[in-house]
Amino acid sequence: MDKNKAILVEKNGKQLKYKLNDRSNSSAKKEFAAALDDSDDSIPVITGIHKSKKAGSKMRKNKYHYFKPILFAIGSAIIVGSILGFAMLRLFVDVEADMVGQTLNNNPSTAVTENKETTTTSSINLEPLQAHILQAGLFSEKVNAEEWAAIYTAKGLPTMTWERDNQFFLIAGAANTKEDAKFLADELKLDHSVDIFVKEWTTINGEIELTEEKENWMVLFRSLWQDTLNNLTEQNTFPTEKWTELLEQKPDETTKLSPLLSSISESGGDGDHLQLLEWMYYYEQLLK
Repeated sequence: MDKNKAILVEKNGKQLKYKLNDRSNSSAKKEFAAALDDSDDSIPVITGIHKSKKAGSKMRKNKYHYFKPILFAIGSAIIVGSILGFAMLRLFVDVEADMVGQTLNNNPSTAVTENKETTTTSSINLEPLQAHILQAGLFSEKVNAEEWAAIYTAKGLPTMTWERDNQFFLIAGAANTKEDAKFLADELKLDHSVDIFVKEWTTINGEIELTEEKENWMVLFRSLWQDTLNNLTEQNTFPTEKWTELLEQKPDETTKLSPLLSSISESGGDGDHLQLLEWMYYYEQLLK
């Protein structure tokens, strides 16, 4: 122990400082000795010795040195985690954007085309076509209808087969009015020795989804078809040029109208009663 170091002595609740071997302070020694002699109590208790500031500073430094690697590791983990999280977020965003773009490119129905109007359809009532047909037979089996059609053709009487409600109608012609149809039927009976029945015939009624362009074309078709039936009945003429012009005005995207347009195109715009009946049949099939 340092001989000159001060110690604390407690006496009756008071603390006294005393330096050991301090010769210059004789009065302090005497005071200390007197304090001991006058008291009947036990030896005073030393309450504590002041610690060196350097020791405390060294201890704090050691504690910091111990926690420094841990703090560094925690800070590094936070920084690395933040960087990786941001990188993964950007990666997922880019991948999702690529997938959406690829889906749009692979789906023509959702792709946006510049300078191209979107086609919209609307439900319209397809007005029926009407005529008076010359019925040469009615069959429940298609094979029977085809057999009799061959017989009539051999006699010089061409026919067409119209399927409706699981029945097959063998039709030899058509006219605009009932009187005209009966007149034609009588001529065919005499010339070909066959039984012909006159029957009013109308295409079924219903609604269909069409674009405005197709709807306008169908209106022209219906009007020209009815005019052509009148001309064949009254004048026995077929307006080939008008049908050719109508074919040139056909709308784009004609998948639904394809059978009808193909029939008109194959005829070259020319025809007769049976040709009109065939176009009438394809007109009705638009509702099937």
